[in-house]
Amino acid sequence: MITRETLSDLLSFNPDPYLTTTLYLSIDSSPQPGYLIGIKDLIKKRKGEINGPDLTVEARKSVNSDLRKIRDFVEHTFERNGVKTLILISCSARKFWKVITLNLALQSSLVIGARPHVRPLTLVLDEYHRFLTILVERSKARLFEVYAGEIIERSDVLDEVPGKVKMGGYAGYDERRIERHIEDHVRRHFKHVADVAFDLFKRHSYDSIVLLGSEQNTHEFHHYLHNTLHDRIASFEVEEINAGTKAVLDHTMRIEHSLKNKLDLRLLERLFNQVNSGGLGIVGLDSTIRALQHGQVNFLVVQEGYTRDGYQCKDCLGLHAGNGSCEYCGGATHVVNDIIEEAVRQALTQGCQVRYISLPESQLSAAGKIGAMLRFRS
Repeated sequence: MITRETLSDLLSFNPDPYLTTTLYLSIDSSPQPGYLIGIKDLIKKRKGEINGPDLTVEARKSVNSDLRKIRDFVEHTFERNGVKTLILISCSARKFWKVITLNLALQSSLVIGARPHVRPLTLVLDEYHRFLTILVERSKARLFEVYAGEIIERSDVLDEVPGKVKMGGYAGYDERRIERHIEDHVRRHFKHVADVAFDLFKRHSYDSIVLLGSEQNTHEFHHYLHNTLHDRIASFEVEEINAGTKAVLDHTMRIEHSLKNKLDLRLLERLFNQVNSGGLGIVGLDSTIRALQHGQVNFLVVQEGYTRDGYQCKDCLGLHAGNGSCEYCGGATHVVNDIIEEAVRQALTQGCQVRYISLPESQLSAAGKIGAMLRFRS
């Protein structure tokens, strides 16, 4: 599973004066895999980029080596095994090589640039919460980690709980005593499952909790969860204890989609309340990238799919929507293919949070497609 540590490693990699080659390859499941043709087409299209006068001989040699290594890995080493997206990042001159696989389908692309092309990965990290899904009954429980379309069964808890006994002619007192005995075992089982869940949380830092089972069992069990987990419960859902992992994954992904829409609406409401009141909110490309250069941004908000070319200073790396000398240091600027990716990169490097809004007709879409919550106003 991809983690923020993975992204941090990629953000910190600087191959200067060489380039980095980044491949995102969508993997089909047909018997004759089309991605083998796809990789050849992608490489053919990018070959022209490295034959111009802007690259040194050493930089061109490094990129050509990247392309050969990537093609050889896809054609001879890679095994599908359920992978939906293969990500390869290479800088041969710096001996940098990274292989990432996802169970989510991302669009194929091959990008040659100064740094690893990380925007699709930042979108994945923003789009998906890390869930602990607990499927619980009165004597058994199964605990799953769900993240970015992947599911891992982390633990299987089975406790011995006596079954109900028909007393026949015995007094009702004895029946009640046996029922209390059974309920005591159930309580111990729920406490055991809650302890396992909290231990998993301490190791993996889940964003949200989903409880599956019968309505009675999930509502009884949730009282035993540690307060930290209790506050993270996203939903209660009905499911059989022996459900397949796909059913558990489908439940969790539906909940996640609904949760993300609610969080997006809440965030946009906060942002535009600040914008309209003249507070710590801004929208629009010029205002946002200027705030980034001054270290004002706390939370960057981008409409999903928004791309735009722009300019970057060769000296101070300042971003600009228009051409001309750098307004921060007076240096020369050069074209960047996607200024939004560069803005996201700078925000992450500064420790800002980044949120992609997937709502198609959002307020943000009509207000420049990018904005920010600020730490302070200059």
